[in-house]
Amino acid sequence: MNEELNKIIKNIKGTLLIVGVNNSYILDTIYKNKKLDGIYSLDRAKLFNKNEKNAIPVKLKKIKKEFKNNLDYMLCDVNGINIDLRKVLYNTYKLIDKKIIYYGMYDEYDVDRIVRKYKRFGCVCNKKMYGDNFILSIDVHNIKVTKLFLYKISDTFIDIIEGIGNLLVS
Repeated sequence: MNEELNKIIKNIKGTLLIVGVNNSYILDTIYKNKKLDGIYSLDRAKLFNKNEKNAIPVKLKKIKKEFKNNLDYMLCDVNGINIDLRKVLYNTYKLIDKKIIYYGMYDEYDVDRIVRKYKRFGCVCNKKMYGDNFILSIDVHNIKVTKLFLYKISDTFIDIIEGIGNLLVS
């Protein structure tokens, strides 16, 4: 998986937002890519690590104001941001102009939920499996964000019901 991810990173041109990326091998590939104009790291209190050397830290609350369709790509480690995955999803719909790449350990529930959320806006999703790991590439070039408020409410309601169901089962 790391080799495939490095191939993808080496082909990226423009600006890149990294979220929850802690793997030093992947970070070295990002910083060695000379075609990147800017590297930004999503930073929110103690939930996201600040160990990136050359990345400019960005706050989650201010990300919509600072970058509206100004970022070309986003690279996100799903396992690094489990707590705030829903907030990252809703705040990056209109930010990224070309492609969003999620990777990490495969958890069928989270990956299928991410695919479902992007497909309802007309995005093309490609999922590749590498044993227990996955790379999910989402083309957001022609995204049509409609009814976002209704989707937020329905997703919150579904999350509450699933949380209650998990409590009852355990």
